[in-house]
Amino acid sequence: MFKRIRSERGFTLVELLVVLAIMAILIAIVVPNLTGFLGRGKQQSYTADRNIIQAAVDAYYTDTAGGTVNEWPTSDAATGAIVFTELTGANLLREMPTSASSAHGGTGTYEWKIDDDGLVQSDPSYNGSYP
Repeated sequence: MFKRIRSERGFTLVELLVVLAIMAILIAIVVPNLTGFLGRGKQQSYTADRNIIQAAVDAYYTDTAGGTVNEWPTSDAATGAIVFTELTGANLLREMPTSASSAHGGTGTYEWKIDDDGLVQSDPSYNGSYP
């Protein structure tokens, strides 16, 4: 009397579990590789900021060689951090490095400083993470 119509729509539970297992395996392979890329990217960003600041500081030092005394850019009296307005105002830096402390106009947490030899260093030192 009544004819049963079998619908072929949807997936069986076994098929869904197989697909989920395959996805879990792929995710287990991909995620560790992505974290390695992120770490290297953060390190490269930090190094690039340091190199750009170093080039600007060196150019500033050369530009102030008005015959007698070469000068490094001034530092914040409280923290010793570079005052970037001197570098941006002299068109040696286009913009504030992103890694620079928010206290000095940046968005990062590094206080960039110049040591006695004119090398740009950060406080805190780079430790493998980039805030």
